[in-house]
Amino acid sequence: MNNPSSRTALLAAVSASLIACSAAAPAEEQGAPAAAPAAATAQGGLPFAVTPVADLDAPWALAFLPDGRMLVTEKQGQMLLLSADGKQRQTVATITVDAAGQGGLMDVVPAPDFATSRRVYFSYSAAGEGGKHVILARGRLRPDGGNAGGERLGEIEAIYRATPLVEGNGHYSGRIAFSPDGRYLFFTNGDRQKFTPAQEKT
Repeated sequence: MNNPSSRTALLAAVSASLIACSAAAPAEEQGAPAAAPAAATAQGGLPFAVTPVADLDAPWALAFLPDGRMLVTEKQGQMLLLSADGKQRQTVATITVDAAGQGGLMDVVPAPDFATSRRVYFSYSAAGEGGKHVILARGRLRPDGGNAGGERLGEIEAIYRATPLVEGNGHYSGRIAFSPDGRYLFFTNGDRQKFTPAQEKT
């Protein structure tokens, strides 16, 4: 195959083969049945059905409780408890937040042992002297004595306050997660739009 004329002949043969295959393909496909259409869309071009379950005001996060109910945070500071079907709701906490820009009541996550501890972790942005920051807090979901069948988030305490406080209304982050074994809690603190310090590894 070191002979140039042999290589040329081989390339010519391969090219002829490819052309022949390309020319034959449409003829073979003419008699084939049309391809099956994609799964029928339910509505709005989506391949699944959408069932509205609640009308919420700027929701930020949603977390399921063991019994199927949902905790939902709204930007302006309301934490709601929704029934599993979304038809019933109650406000279980109203948190004082700084809701400017990307701020507000943010993430919510039930503790790994929620079934026994009733503890809920959540984050929010707040204003203070010299600027604003994100706070990690927790409370316990207990029966509301003043509302038959209702529940309230009590024993609320801040367990982490990001420092320093800075001006600006963005990049709070504020996400919460537990390790698979439930022993560790992870909390994200955003760069607060201070880009240079975010690159420092010290």
